[in-house]
Amino acid sequence: MENKAFLSSRNIGLDFLRALLILEGVLYHAARSLPGGNNWYYISGKNEADAFTALIEFMHTFRMEAFFFLSGMFSAMVILRKGSDFFYSNRKKRVVVPLISAFLFIPGLMYLINAQIDGEALTTHNALGAYTSLHHLWFLVSLTAMSFLIPGSLYQRAAMMMRRLPFPLLVAALIVAANAFFVVKFFVKDFGE
Repeated sequence: MENKAFLSSRNIGLDFLRALLILEGVLYHAARSLPGGNNWYYISGKNEADAFTALIEFMHTFRMEAFFFLSGMFSAMVILRKGSDFFYSNRKKRVVVPLISAFLFIPGLMYLINAQIDGEALTTHNALGAYTSLHHLWFLVSLTAMSFLIPGSLYQRAAMMMRRLPFPLLVAALIVAANAFFVVKFFVKDFGE
């Protein structure tokens, strides 16, 4: 019986994990409409659901970290299968272009929405000031930096190393690394964007 390397073929488990994390993100952002210490504008007048809020906040503590780990694993797979040139070309199309496109559109739109809700007059100064904040684009900036500032040779070494690891050991290594990043996240979370 042949023992196939973990990254040598499509892994449905990783696709399933990515789908679960996406659904959790939808649930998290929908749950932000519940009362309970958040400052989103569309807060409902319903009673606070403490257990639900605690569950959602717990899931949110690791969701984005898990996405970044999956991104790294998928990056390693792409480099391993299709090479570095394809990887960088793909990253430009799938990360850099959406980042630039969204940055041209989202900060201005967020300014218009916030000004309307707050009843503030629109000004050019405040509209331009909206472009000093990343809003929800921080993850695309992070992916761009990780894709283009980390040497490709590091990805190749990581891909080769992951190919040799049995799945349980790979999962254990990811859990240890995720907890390390989890600690770092909470040390820097109050520094702002």
